[in-house]
Amino acid sequence: MIFVTVVLSLVGLVFLVFGYLIYFRKKYSLINGFASEFKAGLKTERYAKRVGLVEFILGVLTIIITAGVCIMLFTNHGGIGKTVTDFESLNLRLSGMRVTEEYEIIADGGQCEISYYNMFYGNGEEERKLVKRTTCDTQTLIDALNGFDFAKWNGFSGERPKGLLDGTDFRLTATINGGQRLHADGSANFPKHFHELEQWLYDILKDSEETV
Repeated sequence: MIFVTVVLSLVGLVFLVFGYLIYFRKKYSLINGFASEFKAGLKTERYAKRVGLVEFILGVLTIIITAGVCIMLFTNHGGIGKTVTDFESLNLRLSGMRVTEEYEIIADGGQCEISYYNMFYGNGEEERKLVKRTTCDTQTLIDALNGFDFAKWNGFSGERPKGLLDGTDFRLTATINGGQRLHADGSANFPKHFHELEQWLYDILKDSEETV
């Protein structure tokens, strides 16, 4: 999407410049074949000015449209917004060489239930073993997520650095802001403040007296 926006911006700029030069500066030679056709009486100056005006208007419109798209891309982050305003659920899966773990947060009114699981294989399929569970105020969670610029993670996909053989893969999904779905994933490559979220989850579960 960003590539298309850049291309459209360049096309709009070309139309704008050519239209300006033709219509306002009377650089009619920029119109392909106009000089010879003008001499032969097939085209007039009025035609050239009309071509220049059309190109100028197309350039202006294209740049306005692409500017609007850019604003949407860099401020709305896929429709989710720049901040978390309400929270429904979150699932964070971390997969390493030896262990796979999962955090799950479910909102229920003004409280959130935070669960931590270890994953293992039994009877030929993956199963979850609950390790710890606690609760926290939903607004406290929202404030923490905004401190990590959580909404800006939407769409993040981090490729594993070249030459790195070990490391942790992650997959994150969340439902926030009126049912909007957030997704991010990566392989030993994480969005900014990701490890701060990990530490926050670790601390709130560690300090909890409710351990399963």
